[in-house]
Amino acid sequence: MSFFKKLKQKKSALRRARIQRNKAWGRYYRFWDRARGLSIFKRKCLACPIDPNLVVFEAFKGKQYTCSPKALFEEMVQNPAYAGYRLVWSFSGAVIKKYEFLKEYRNVTLVKKGTEKYYEVMATAKYRVTNSTNPKTIPVRKGQVYIQTWHGTPLKRLGCDIVLEGNGSQSVKEIHKMYREEADQFSYLLSPSAYTSEKLASAYALTEEEKKNKLIELGYPRNVFLFKYTEEDVARIKASLRLPTDKKIILYAPTFRDKTYEYGKGFEYQVALDMERLQKRFGDTAVVLLRAHYFANMEFDAEKFRGFLFDVSDYGDINHLYVISDLLMTDYSSVMFDYSILRRPMIFFMYDIEEYRGQLRDFYIEPDILPGPIVTTQDEVEVEIEKALTKPFVCDERYEAFCKKFTYLDDADAAKRVLEAIIAPQESAAEVPAGVKRYRKWRRHVDRITRWRKKIEDGGLRRMRYTKYLEKSVKEHTVLLENQQGRTMDGNIYALLCELAKGQEYAAYTLYLTCLKENRKKFKKQLAALGMGKVKLVVRNSMKYNKMLATAKYLINDTSFVFHFVKREEQVYLNTWHGTPLKTLGKSVKGEAHTIGNVQKNLLAADYLVFPNEFTMNRMVEDFMLNNLGTGEAWLTGYPRNEVFLNTEKREQLRKRYGLDGKKVYAFLPTWRGVVGGVVKKGQVNELMTYLTQLDAGLPESYVVYVKLHAFNGAAMDYSQFSHIRPFPEDCETYAFLAATDGLITDYSSVFFDYALTKNKILLFTYDEEDYEASRGFYLPLSSLPFPQAKRVDELLSYMLADKNYDETEFLKEYCSYDRPDAAKAICRKLLLHEDTGIKTCKLPDNGKRNVVIFGGALYNNGITTSLFNLLSQVDKEKTNYTILYKMEDVKKHPEVLERIPEGVGSLGFSNGLSLSFMDFVLYKVWTKKGLVPYRFIEKISDKIAKRDSRRLFAGCRVDKMIHFSGYSNDMTTIFRGMSCNKTIYVHNDMEKEIRERRLVRTEVMARAYQEYDSVAVVTEDIKFCAERIAKKLPMRVEKAAEISVAKNIINYQRVLELAEQDITLDIRTKMNVSEERLQEILASNGVKFVNIGRFSPEKGHDRLLTAFDKVHKENPDTYLIIIGGRGALYEETLKKAQSLDSYDHIVIILYLPNPYSVLKRCDYFVFSSHYEGFGLVLAEADILGVRCVSTDIPGPRTFMKKYGGTLVADSEQGVYDGMKLCLDGKVTSTLSVNYEEYNKEAVAEFERIAAMN
Repeated sequence: MSFFKKLKQKKSALRRARIQRNKAWGRYYRFWDRARGLSIFKRKCLACPIDPNLVVFEAFKGKQYTCSPKALFEEMVQNPAYAGYRLVWSFSGAVIKKYEFLKEYRNVTLVKKGTEKYYEVMATAKYRVTNSTNPKTIPVRKGQVYIQTWHGTPLKRLGCDIVLEGNGSQSVKEIHKMYREEADQFSYLLSPSAYTSEKLASAYALTEEEKKNKLIELGYPRNVFLFKYTEEDVARIKASLRLPTDKKIILYAPTFRDKTYEYGKGFEYQVALDMERLQKRFGDTAVVLLRAHYFANMEFDAEKFRGFLFDVSDYGDINHLYVISDLLMTDYSSVMFDYSILRRPMIFFMYDIEEYRGQLRDFYIEPDILPGPIVTTQDEVEVEIEKALTKPFVCDERYEAFCKKFTYLDDADAAKRVLEAIIAPQESAAEVPAGVKRYRKWRRHVDRITRWRKKIEDGGLRRMRYTKYLEKSVKEHTVLLENQQGRTMDGNIYALLCELAKGQEYAAYTLYLTCLKENRKKFKKQLAALGMGKVKLVVRNSMKYNKMLATAKYLINDTSFVFHFVKREEQVYLNTWHGTPLKTLGKSVKGEAHTIGNVQKNLLAADYLVFPNEFTMNRMVEDFMLNNLGTGEAWLTGYPRNEVFLNTEKREQLRKRYGLDGKKVYAFLPTWRGVVGGVVKKGQVNELMTYLTQLDAGLPESYVVYVKLHAFNGAAMDYSQFSHIRPFPEDCETYAFLAATDGLITDYSSVFFDYALTKNKILLFTYDEEDYEASRGFYLPLSSLPFPQAKRVDELLSYMLADKNYDETEFLKEYCSYDRPDAAKAICRKLLLHEDTGIKTCKLPDNGKRNVVIFGGALYNNGITTSLFNLLSQVDKEKTNYTILYKMEDVKKHPEVLERIPEGVGSLGFSNGLSLSFMDFVLYKVWTKKGLVPYRFIEKISDKIAKRDSRRLFAGCRVDKMIHFSGYSNDMTTIFRGMSCNKTIYVHNDMEKEIRERRLVRTEVMARAYQEYDSVAVVTEDIKFCAERIAKKLPMRVEKAAEISVAKNIINYQRVLELAEQDITLDIRTKMNVSEERLQEILASNGVKFVNIGRFSPEKGHDRLLTAFDKVHKENPDTYLIIIGGRGALYEETLKKAQSLDSYDHIVIILYLPNPYSVLKRCDYFVFSSHYEGFGLVLAEADILGVRCVSTDIPGPRTFMKKYGGTLVADSEQGVYDGMKLCLDGKVTSTLSVNYEEYNKEAVAEFERIAAMN
């Protein structure tokens, strides 16, 4: 036997052994995973009753939102016939955040696979929809309907039809068993053709009875999009993927190979195409989209072919990729069947067809019937691509025959047909069994307790601990230092700590350093090594930490303290920040302005802010909106951390210590990806590993690269595989080690501003510049920097090996002119010893104008928010500075609202919560929620809130006027009472009825506000009396109650007119009981159309409006009623009420319409049916559009309607009926006689008068 034959046999034997080992480990881990899951399922969920209104969806084992489950879900969401169902999507932990937007649909929730909630919904759902396989940990229960949609027409053999032992993860016997067990569980199996039905029935070994009862041959729901897409969809998808619009698109979608399975890695796949050759030949005219199978673990460096090859394996819906592509290239994947619907060219690259047929899977059909050329070599691939891209495609008889056999049932209504066959329509929630009701009630109780416990443990308890120490005196000679929220011990804070710990002049001071719990031992070891044993460590959010934060005289930070931090008057706060910014900060970060509140609060509260140059100061002041509000002092001086770069002696010591002599040492410090609160960790580390592997392979023997990831990343990297790449030493501070290097590699980190002081080589590795700039943005164009930039590893290598060939002189003048070798000493002596150390100081910019801060509530898309923005767009900002105050937790739900803030108006975010001890917190919450505690016990607590939390929000701020514009919220109304400036609270509604009906606020809170604020502004004369009555409900605490005056809301008639001209647009949050086509049909009809716009809540009177319309419709059949509501708890009740009426076919109920004016304009009469209102802004908006109005005779609208010739009717159901009859009888003939321009001038003058009050 020859040597090569023996070697081949040995390799085959090793391969078989590896496969058997992998299978064994796979069985072992699958067993324990199943055991754990099944234990939870049986122990906690099997006793739960099945919910007839619950449907659970899952696609590709929770990895994606796609395929037929997506199509069925979207049909249920959009079809009012299924509005009664609660829908749940199951996702794996890695991707669930990606699909948070689904929660914006009504009655839709998401669950994370493997959690108790996941097992609960899987156990209780009536319907379970998936396209892969059902986990053994959650068997289908009796009474459940399991819908198996599968995920494609099969070409390769499946399940029980597999006879070849080619699968690396399971034996043939195991595969047959798995498919048969699956068949025993599913209730229905979807199919798009007779061929697919036959093959799936065979794959699952279905009996004749099962074929008859389980097979649903109605088309694949997942292909509905291929019949409905528009050119606008194509343009949108291309834009989202940043694809060029002038090039052809080739979609390459190969399937996985069974033999490549390895436990822990999955099915490995190597791209068989030579992409370099393809790029050279087609790079000018085409791009390639690479879509790997969801099983495949593909190790491929797409970055090498940036601009030509796009890895879209993680893109959600493959249908989107179909419609934007001009050509499909695949092998044995079922994508060919779906793609054929588009009648576009396909190429079949079957380079291993003989092996696949003979050793792996084999086929159900012969490949020669496929509708495209079969190629096996790179040369053939290139020839066929050339033909497909240059010659017009003709769909021949073979192509049509293929479609006729395999996709003849697919069309735009497949999802609708499937649902009608399986899930009964249910426009409102069905009667829930008593057992389910009891279970839901118990579950809500458990969830409520869990939420409260988590809230108390994660935030409330910490705040309560902290509040206790606010009553203790400040310790004079105590310093608390915190670096990067305790993640690291380096940078500016480290340099200042060294100065304070080693300087004899600070011997009397006790030093505390914040650390995270997991870093405590490491920090302690580092401090001991540095001879700084006097420094005491405090774990962030511990009792000791809260005590020090509340009582330390000096606070030093480089970012921000915890959300509940209250800067006391006796404390001195120094904030050094942590770098000159290249990437945008604060409000300039796209879509993230709502996250900056805590940093903004810390910068405003700081007595002193350290800036290394004017550029940094200007950017920070502008983008964190410190100008005019902030009263702190700016210190322009070098960063303490940069001292080490000016100390050559220290550099030589470190090089000897770490054995760097004779080596060329580079440091690589990449910044983080993502946004605050959403840092990309694992993905960035994997990407960097790919680049570092290439770099390591190309470095000469004498070169070494030390890597340090940003503190926000926190992900570990395996350096053992590298020869020239190492992690930063843990026993050396970052900047100290940087001083020992010969060059720096970074991307967009601010470190290069500091490192420039060394005059060593700086290289920028900007491999994702376009993506990063699009997502984050830069203050400076990278082209303006003097440093070389590389986008590929080979470029980076060439720059590393070449000599330095740039001059940074001008750069140093601009950004490093204040750096000095004694910066830490200068700062510490000035801060603690009050010495003049030559630091340049200046106050934060202040134009001297009056500062007016306005709280607008949650800033929902409602009348109060609209009124506020309208006012601020019209006021004179040359005389006054205006700032909107908002809760970050509220605005997080709709962050786009901050983009609507008028130009020239600032914003200030803050975190929710109150500074109360535990007992005070419990009493206060019990009182605000239930009123069970007498108010006399709450008075002192509310005074504490007013004093402490007003300081928490506005420490360091110059506020001349506070306007509580929303007029609601117990907490905020109380907090603003504690402010020393002039205060005004608005009244937008009849607050007596609001308190009685909706219980949003407490009477005592509003009574004290109407007494103790300096003024009360009511939006109409009609509701003045209610404010006066509420103020009298408590004994007077001041000599004279607040002045009450009228301040009308502005009416932005130009914007209303502009929006009304736009087309009707729906949103994913929109719910309608009719189709969009039916709505358009009603609006275009000659029938009389009544309309009402207002949230679905009791005061809007929708119930009586519907009843009155039902009577009107019986007498006048050619009438319609349209109700549009932005939100509200009564939507379901309103819909149910409408369904019970004979006139239901002539009623339209819409929940959330982005632009209601486009519908309002096309109606005939506006019927205002409210029980009580403040003003009724929508009456004026209807009038602006020429829609005649009728209103109930209630305070609020009464004065406006009487003054301008409107029609008022009795405040009753009969009155609403009479109003509609007056319209039909031709007695409401004209619009109101309002001059909106003059009206607005009066409103602006009234608001500015209030803003100017002292």
